[in-house]
Amino acid sequence: RRHDGMITFTVTLCCGVMFAALETTLRSLESETQIACQRGIEEQRGFINQTVYQNVTKSSYSMLLYNIQSMVNRNVVDPPQHAVSALWPSLQAWHKFIPSWNATTPESREMIAYRAWSELTTQWNSSYFSSAPLWRIPHADWLYAAWENEAFVSVHFEASTLYSLNFPDTVVLVSEAEPTGRGKGTTLRTWVADPTTGEAVGPATEVPDYTPTSRPFYQVQADILRKARASPGGASSVPAKRAWSKLYPFVIDGSVGLTWTAPLAYCGNYGCFEGVVSADVTLKYTSVSCFDQWQAVVKRLNHRWVGEGIEGSEEISSVFLVNNVAKRFPEQEGLLVGASHQHLAMPYVLTKASESPQKVVRQTSLALIAMFGKWNSSALTKEDQLFTFRPSVLQERGVLEKCSALMDCLQVGTSPVSLDEETSWLVVAVLPFDAFATQAIVLAQEVDANVTAINKLSERHLNRARLASLGISVGMMVLSIGIGLIIAFLVTRPLRNLGKLMRSLGDMDFAYHTRELEELRSGRRSHVTEVARLQQAFCGLSSGIEAFTRFVPNMVVRNIMRGDQRMKQFHLAPRYVTIMFADIQGSTSISERLSQKDLLFVLTRYFSVMTRLIENFQGVVAEILGDGLLVFFNAPHDVADHEVKACSSALAQQHAVTLVNKEFDLLGYPHIGVRIGLHSGPVRSGNIGSEIKMKFGCIGDAVNMAGQFEDSCKRYGAGVICSSATHGALPDEAGFVCRRLDLVQVRPSMEPLSIYEVMGREGGGASFSSGTGAPSAEGTPAHVAAGTLRGAPSV
Repeated sequence: RRHDGMITFTVTLCCGVMFAALETTLRSLESETQIACQRGIEEQRGFINQTVYQNVTKSSYSMLLYNIQSMVNRNVVDPPQHAVSALWPSLQAWHKFIPSWNATTPESREMIAYRAWSELTTQWNSSYFSSAPLWRIPHADWLYAAWENEAFVSVHFEASTLYSLNFPDTVVLVSEAEPTGRGKGTTLRTWVADPTTGEAVGPATEVPDYTPTSRPFYQVQADILRKARASPGGASSVPAKRAWSKLYPFVIDGSVGLTWTAPLAYCGNYGCFEGVVSADVTLKYTSVSCFDQWQAVVKRLNHRWVGEGIEGSEEISSVFLVNNVAKRFPEQEGLLVGASHQHLAMPYVLTKASESPQKVVRQTSLALIAMFGKWNSSALTKEDQLFTFRPSVLQERGVLEKCSALMDCLQVGTSPVSLDEETSWLVVAVLPFDAFATQAIVLAQEVDANVTAINKLSERHLNRARLASLGISVGMMVLSIGIGLIIAFLVTRPLRNLGKLMRSLGDMDFAYHTRELEELRSGRRSHVTEVARLQQAFCGLSSGIEAFTRFVPNMVVRNIMRGDQRMKQFHLAPRYVTIMFADIQGSTSISERLSQKDLLFVLTRYFSVMTRLIENFQGVVAEILGDGLLVFFNAPHDVADHEVKACSSALAQQHAVTLVNKEFDLLGYPHIGVRIGLHSGPVRSGNIGSEIKMKFGCIGDAVNMAGQFEDSCKRYGAGVICSSATHGALPDEAGFVCRRLDLVQVRPSMEPLSIYEVMGREGGGASFSSGTGAPSAEGTPAHVAAGTLRGAPSV
């Protein structure tokens, strides 16, 4: 029994240990899976935001503006143009084929009235819009003709209520006036007609002293006639031209609208001008259409700024129309012709948009004028616009300030709609900047919900795995714990170590050699074949990338490994960089005095120290040119204060040379000196080369000038020379000690510029001159400042 208890205890302990090991492994896998998933979500979140705030917002504004444009063309432009085009051929036919035709006789006016009634009936009783309210059916409101002798005939259709659904609900008014002579008032008789037959159904009312030729619809053609008569060829040389009138209130109901006019000129020019054929369209339905579009957007967004309904949203959003181009009537540019909240934006006739009582319309109009200068600017009349502004800043300081925050920021979209070559309206939609963020929020919530579901599913699977592992632990007993330990030792540990090394490789860290890396490089491999293959592949990849970085800047290699497609393609981009040329002084004589092996050691030691120093100051060694170095600061990645870091690196190199020479003294090698040229200027940076070879580099005069300044070190006996462009960017608090050497002209086509010797830095040690002495150690690596190369990379 005692032995049985010991066996039971041993088996239970082994099963518990195995279960604990499996539980730990499962929890580790769960944690790593969740972390990897979360990282992927965070990386995509920025892309989601960019897509929603730019693409979705832009397409939503485009759709909203397009709907209003379509409404204007369908309800305002097309119906009166079609009505005039329908009546004019009838007048031409009667004039040509009826010898006794006189348009001003009662019989002729009756024929014209019937033809006008027929055309308006066709428009108002369209079967295509049979289920829509009458105000939604595209139609002209008036169709009429007026003559020079004040004769007049018109037909007017009007819905009995705004939302009338049937054609019989319309009211038809027919008007006519006898000719009296140009400028003499006539009596305008008006009666109600049956909308289905056109017959009079009531007595006529009379308006005395009506003068059709003084009305705006007639004046627009009269103005063209006056200009035609004043032209060099006379009125007969000017072809008949159709045009829009100005915005004006109509006689019968006082509603505001405009008129499409055509001259009564059967000969095709103004030499036979007799009168005007016109069709009116009112603007009382444009505001209703703007409100419908605004309401549809607000309901679709259903965002926090809307609240429970749409009440109050008119304070921060609107859709409105502005008469932005009126070449014949420039005084009417900037007038509102429709608004989603007409009672707030334009409570009185012909309201200026910039003077609208509705605050958001007024502020948006002022922002448009501040940004584009005037309503008829080419930017507003030729293409769509989308911009943001901060209304509080515009109101307080009168300054247009763009914004991207979610509070106190409005986004404006505009789109022009042309009525003809001389008249254009501007569709404007203004919404809060974050109006379309709802979709991003919903998408983010869906992603978070998916992550939660994945975590719960993982937890359920893990619980099942726990139960299974517990059963296996009890069933397999000692064998299970043995297999678990063997697997943990042979698989888990090597893979974990390999994962740690892969992360170091991803960070391009080749300086820190861990015990695991040394074991792999020594040839030690796992006993598991697949793991051993992974280790072998990693060693090859690590060696290849490490060797690759010796020829290509680390930042370029890191970007390639991170999937930056630009690093794999030819490209050039403008950058402002500081270029360094560093060259060994007297390298020719040194190479003649040393054997090939010793020369290789000297150059390798020198380049190892200098390269590490340059990288510590965020410089990029682009090329090793024989015994010289070509270094870029601020390329390919951004480096703050790159001029300061380039000068600091140059001083550190001069100081490091003295330490290298001390080491060479011990080895019996000759001393070396370094000359450095610095210049800051614009270049084009990127991948250049051929279809089979490419490299990262910079192109521009600035690169050549740095090399010429390095060569000038011999002439001036200086160790470090920089141009005025680099010197001018050094702040006083950096403490650099420089002296002006000369004013040089690098090329005949370039302006002379000053060059300076960088001698050292104040407060950090003695300065140096002519390549001798020790500069300040401030800002240099620890092993250089300490006067030893112990921390420098070994050969």
